[in-house]
Amino acid sequence: MLNIFFKKPKKYSPDFNKTEYDNWLNFMSTGGTSTEWKALISKNNWKFKEDDTETSLRYEKEFRPIFNKYLAFVESIEKRWSTLYASKDYNSRLSDSIEKECYTAIDYYEKVRRIDLKYGKNPMMGSSPAAGSIVKPSISGNPLRYWVFLILSICTALRNMGIKTAV
Repeated sequence: MLNIFFKKPKKYSPDFNKTEYDNWLNFMSTGGTSTEWKALISKNNWKFKEDDTETSLRYEKEFRPIFNKYLAFVESIEKRWSTLYASKDYNSRLSDSIEKECYTAIDYYEKVRRIDLKYGKNPMMGSSPAAGSIVKPSISGNPLRYWVFLILSICTALRNMGIKTAV
């Protein structure tokens, strides 16, 4: 009767190609408990493959704040660009402000691109602003491609108008 209260810890060999959740389900199916599972993980310091949902959540948490900042600059540039173009005054405070926003937007774009690559996502499409000319990407159905095309087009146009840019 004493054996009921002093149960031996369960032996379990995890599959590290599976997520923790999948291993936990397998462990539970052998009659284990969640308390025993937590003790095994702690004792053995097991690290499992990350769940795709967890990866997506981590990606979104890292990507979204940077992308939102990038998007805010692009939207600001887009709103003010037509005013600058209509004025034809490319040596004004407005043009200086837009140019600075272009630099900042490009910095955010580069950060977004690094995050995409880190998580194995397809990077936002466009061409390098240093290339000197923009090749219009296929933007149908993909608003991100439109925004990248827009910012790179604006910066290229500024450079082509004689406004010195760092890229």
